[in-house]
Amino acid sequence: MRIPISEFQRRSISGPVMKEDEFNLKVAFKAREVVKKHGIKFNPDEVIPDDETSHAVFEAAVEMLSEVGLFNKDSHRVIELSREEVLGIASAQMARPGTKTIGRNGEAYELKRRKPDDKEVPLSLYAASISPMDDDKFIPYVKNFAQEETCKGFAGMPASLKLYDGLDPKSGAPSEAMVALRELEWTLQALREVGRPDLWIGPTWVAATPGAITLLLREGLMEPHNGQIAMHTMPELKLDWDRLTLAYVAEERNIEQWVSPSACVGLICSRPPETAVTTVAALLGQLGYGNGQIALSGAYDRWGSTSSRAVQWAGNAAKRAAGLHIGTLEGQHCPADAGAGTEMACFERAAQVISGTGSGASWVFYPACRMGLGEGHTTGLEGRFMAETAEAVAGMSREDSNALLQRVLALYEDDKKNDNVPEGETFLELYDLDTLQPHSRYLDVHKKAKEKLAAAGVNYKQ
Repeated sequence: MRIPISEFQRRSISGPVMKEDEFNLKVAFKAREVVKKHGIKFNPDEVIPDDETSHAVFEAAVEMLSEVGLFNKDSHRVIELSREEVLGIASAQMARPGTKTIGRNGEAYELKRRKPDDKEVPLSLYAASISPMDDDKFIPYVKNFAQEETCKGFAGMPASLKLYDGLDPKSGAPSEAMVALRELEWTLQALREVGRPDLWIGPTWVAATPGAITLLLREGLMEPHNGQIAMHTMPELKLDWDRLTLAYVAEERNIEQWVSPSACVGLICSRPPETAVTTVAALLGQLGYGNGQIALSGAYDRWGSTSSRAVQWAGNAAKRAAGLHIGTLEGQHCPADAGAGTEMACFERAAQVISGTGSGASWVFYPACRMGLGEGHTTGLEGRFMAETAEAVAGMSREDSNALLQRVLALYEDDKKNDNVPEGETFLELYDLDTLQPHSRYLDVHKKAKEKLAAAGVNYKQ
């Protein structure tokens, strides 16, 4: 069942009054309580958890959401949901078709529900970074991604702009809408120039408020075939009036909603099991007021990194719980701490692709370097590597994927723990800007990384 957005508003103004810090403590204590009750334990030697663990994560998440609720940051009240409502949300989503077409015409691709050992290869959706590019580099930068044959769309516009008429894209100010509009127009221009005008774009990162996003929703810009609207809860289990308004806008305009629940390991959720449970609770909460099919259930650490085994375990447990009990078309983000043009970035990305593919992800995305920070620290070659790795590991059993992960994690874990993370280079340094092709030295790094990964057991196609 989906609860009307109007009912979410009613509960946002009639639910129990609570301070945000008090709600945070309630989330933290309840997460620990349900994890202990359901016997959920983090096993670092089994990064992709078994189904029994994922069943327990789902049951704990249902219990958590029905006893904690969601917190509205604007009204300072708790939106309460019953256990029956939460289970209804899950069953309604599972009853939906297990496919979703993105893009149109020659760029129409189908996302499908996958199982961990499914031979179906996850779609590769590129995205670069939410960091800004200069005006004169924006279109070439977008083209460097869109020209890749393995790019089946974007999960978020692949670049953002620094300024509009000298103004930063300040949230809620006119410049937010101005920058977002120009970004979308130039992204579509870049797609036309590479002959892929109907490619899926996904959400815009700069436009986050209803006013700015609504400006983009018109023919020739953001339409049902190419766009998404971000309406997901904020960590942990929080929303505001804008989230509910954006969900309503998406519903009325028939735009797919960006469902992106995640929780942080090491803050309110102290350990991976609590993080996995809170992520699934957030997913269920979002689906209560939204109707998106495409979801990104994941985790990160307090620095925003996703490549450690603890964070991967939490994301995998959440993804598998969603696959077993909710049926969302789950994605796997694949950013690296290391910079582009380094072997470590390849190793980090490969591990996350193996994690997601082995957990039943329908799509892999965000092949960002340096966690997407800085200007131009990601390239189309990183996306190509992500796609090739997904193709190489699709169909592996959970047991084989786990064994492979141990070997791949060993290629970079010591450097990560010792903060020996190379900065790498940027798109401007790694590509020939006239041909928009990677320099040979950059290709050589990827070739050597693939050789080492192949020796570890990644069966790349020749």
